[in-house]
Amino acid sequence: MLKTKFLKTGFFCQGLILVAVTGKINFGNALLNLHTAKPVYNSSLPFTINDGFENESSDNTTIGINPGVEIFSKKYIRLNESLLKKLNEQNQHHFKIMDQVFQKYQLPLQLKYLAVVESKLKSTATSKAGAKGYWQLMPVTGRSLGLTINEQRDDRTHCYKSTVAAAKYLKELHLKFNDWLLVLAAYNGGAGSVYKAIKKSGSRDFWKLQYFLPLETRMHVKKYISTHYYFEGNGSLTTLSKKETEDHLADAEKFLKSFQKTDVHNGNAELSNPGNKIVSKWIVIVRNEKKLNLIAK
Repeated sequence: MLKTKFLKTGFFCQGLILVAVTGKINFGNALLNLHTAKPVYNSSLPFTINDGFENESSDNTTIGINPGVEIFSKKYIRLNESLLKKLNEQNQHHFKIMDQVFQKYQLPLQLKYLAVVESKLKSTATSKAGAKGYWQLMPVTGRSLGLTINEQRDDRTHCYKSTVAAAKYLKELHLKFNDWLLVLAAYNGGAGSVYKAIKKSGSRDFWKLQYFLPLETRMHVKKYISTHYYFEGNGSLTTLSKKETEDHLADAEKFLKSFQKTDVHNGNAELSNPGNKIVSKWIVIVRNEKKLNLIAK
């Protein structure tokens, strides 16, 4: 149980602005680049089928995958590629509904892939413990989030209503942990199990405390990361621990300082105007609109 591609200039999410620009940025030595099978959710992305997950070329820089999950992800995607492709082809309307809800609640749109892991996007999916619906919510949890669950009606099987409930729950968990990987773990195993793992491990880093979590919860987070990479072709804030996110922000700071010295009209760097189609391979995370305006200038 328990943001599609951010390529639109100035999309606000959790206090961050994700901006697409042309140029290179090193996102930190702690992460590795990963190029999976061609993303099917957005076929316009600049990635092609690469069976070995190797870098297609030296200038394809994406939010990378932690080495601790890379081997797992390779195997998971290869074993489930046909299923993931089928789910994508048959559930675009569900993804659109989920995008609308997460945008309303200012959550990363990529969190919709959690429903793929939870239920394979089956409205009637039911676990042995009693979790049900797209987001596999337990009855008590669902009711606490405003869903009607009785013999005549079960809102957990309604895509929009259940996604609103899931959004509320995910936002609540993020306020507690401020780390998307810990949020994903808590969604599966409960906040209590994550707090216990933090206490036993002495760390709030998922990659260090993961072995103090139940195996199912540990695998659940890795399945989400793998599914995300299949659909998006790269990572996002939701596939990073807090420490990894901070590393990205630090590198973005350095990039922004160097960008100020670049002539944006010399053809080496340019920023698309809002509303225009952005043709870019690079995603830069900046802290606020002031820095977005700085780049625009």
